[in-house]
Amino acid sequence: MADNPSPAVVVAVDFADPTDRLVREGLTIAAATGGDLVLVHAAAEEPAFVGYDTEDFERHTRDARADELTDEHRALRELAERTDALAPTISVRSLLAMGPTAETLLRVADDVGAGHLVIGSHGRGRLHHLLVGSVAEELLRRTTVTLVVVPVRST
Repeated sequence: MADNPSPAVVVAVDFADPTDRLVREGLTIAAATGGDLVLVHAAAEEPAFVGYDTEDFERHTRDARADELTDEHRALRELAERTDALAPTISVRSLLAMGPTAETLLRVADDVGAGHLVIGSHGRGRLHHLLVGSVAEELLRRTTVTLVVVPVRST
């Protein structure tokens, strides 16, 4: 952020089909504001399995999660490289951060000095929303930066 006094534009990436649409929205905002583009993937933390404490199971679970994180990091880095090629005048960075989605995005937005946070809303049904909640709503309640919610539907 020292190189660019303009606030960054953070785009939440989950590698679903609408990711390109979110990145394009982020690029548009970054071009208009002069900010950097930061692509962020909030990776789930290692699950805690209660009652499964054998060493073989733990080792397999940790190895599998490490492989998943490596794949996610690689995909995020490749997305940043493709995005950088599309907009060479905009500084594009990528960041994989672990933790609950909304909390992680808020932390990253604060850490990078974001002015905008771009997320997708999958528009799931009321039952899902009631049981699981909405990341978009939590961010709307808690964020201090401009939140851009792009309606997306996975097919």
